[in-house]
Amino acid sequence: MTMAELERWIGLEIAGEYHQNVHRGVHAIPAELWDCYIHRTPPMLVKDPDRFVIDFLPAETRQVGRNGFQIKRIRYWDPMLARPFPPSTRVLIRHDPRDLSKIYLSSSPNAEYVAMLSRGYA
Repeated sequence: MTMAELERWIGLEIAGEYHQNVHRGVHAIPAELWDCYIHRTPPMLVKDPDRFVIDFLPAETRQVGRNGFQIKRIRYWDPMLARPFPPSTRVLIRHDPRDLSKIYLSSSPNAEYVAMLSRGYA
């Protein structure tokens, strides 16, 4: 099974089997509870969908060196990196494990993310 097939299978299991049958913890069908709740309280809209997705990606903290930093044997470096993140700065790095060609850096939890492309293997 490929990763895409696994993701699809999990989505179908949750939206189908799990969401359409009586849940033993709440003694109700989750889809019906969701419909009841959503009609009472309108859902909050996500103001920045891109940031919302990035915020849920796995995170690691790395210290920036003269040669950037490394994640899973992939080197990330850019001459512009030194401006917002001087050497020895610890940064929060988020990445999609399915695509390590791009990562997202932030100096603090509320700061904007800076996207960075990989520069090759270490």
